[in-house]
Amino acid sequence: NAGMSKPRTLSPLDRLLDAMSDLGYAPQLGPEPEPVVTLTPCPYGQLASDHPQVVCQLHLGLVRGLLGPDQPWTAVSIKPWATPSTCLLHLARTNDPSATAVHDLQQAADA
Repeated sequence: NAGMSKPRTLSPLDRLLDAMSDLGYAPQLGPEPEPVVTLTPCPYGQLASDHPQVVCQLHLGLVRGLLGPDQPWTAVSIKPWATPSTCLLHLARTNDPSATAVHDLQQAADA
């Protein structure tokens, strides 16, 4: 069809930002090589204030699921309340050995 445009292919990070925006955040991606996504505001702010370990770990798992297992990026950590209204999501390339080591340590700590 000549009038139909081809759907835009989004990068994994663009898909992540779009999904986080749909969930109520206003995500902002910082520069590479170690990008940080600033998440403002937390849609679960009060609950996250009371139980940051639970809520933030759920968000970290959500982000890892959104990125998927075969993507060039992984979520390494989330820093709750880096400012009174923002959290910081730290990302790394999946081929980065330090990202894998941090992820393995976090999984071991969560077990």
